[in-house]
Amino acid sequence: MNCEMLGFTLLGLLGIGVAGLDAVAEKNLATAKLDLELGEGKVWNTATPAEQQVLMDKEAALYAPKITCAFTPSSAVGFEATGKSQADCGAIFGKSFTGIATHKGWKCDWAVVDGSDGKTVIAWCPFKYTLEATGEVVSSTSMLKYEFDDAGLIIGYFQEFDTSRFANGKSLSFSAAAPSGIASSGAMMLIAGTVLGSAATTALSWARSKPEHLHEGYGPCD
Repeated sequence: MNCEMLGFTLLGLLGIGVAGLDAVAEKNLATAKLDLELGEGKVWNTATPAEQQVLMDKEAALYAPKITCAFTPSSAVGFEATGKSQADCGAIFGKSFTGIATHKGWKCDWAVVDGSDGKTVIAWCPFKYTLEATGEVVSSTSMLKYEFDDAGLIIGYFQEFDTSRFANGKSLSFSAAAPSGIASSGAMMLIAGTVLGSAATTALSWARSKPEHLHEGYGPCD
C-alpha cells in the first residue's frame, strides 16, 4: 500500500471527514488549518519585523498557555514534552529540524476524529524537504494531530514522519508504541523550514496490523 492510499485509509477509519461537521468540529478544523497556514510562513519572506510579530501573536493566540507537544519521539532528533508553552515547544522543534529545509505549499487531507466531540483533528500531509548538507530533495509524508480544549484552544500538537535520512544515522522505527506530540512557535517553524507549516505538531503512531492502534499513530509505507 503506498503512502497516498494509506493516508486515505487512515483518514477514512479515524475521521468524520470535512462534511457534515458540527459547530465545534468546524471551528477546531478551521483553527488547525489556520495554524498550519500561519506556520508555513508564506508571507514571512516579505514581512517586516513588526509584521512578523503580528503573525506570531496571531498564531500564539490559537494555543492554550501550556500544551503537550512531540515530534517523532522514537527518532534520535525527536522529543516529547508536557506542560510547555508554544514558544518552548517551538524552540525544541527548531533544534529537531537542524540541517533540513522543508518546501512550502503543503496540501493536506484533513479529518476530525470520530468520537472526539470535535476536539481531535488529524491531517495526512505529503511534503518534501532538502538536506542542506547535500542538497538532496527527499519526499516524505507527515502525520499531524491537533487536540483542543473546551474553549477551542490547541492543547496538543503532534507530528511524526520518517526522520532516518537526517537523524544522525538512526533510522526511525515505526511501531505501535504511542508517542506524544509536537508543537512549535511561528518563528521556530520558519527556522525549521516550515516542516508542519504550523506552530505545533502531532505524533500519531499506528501499527498496520492492529487497527485499534490507529488513534496512536501510523506505520511505514511501501
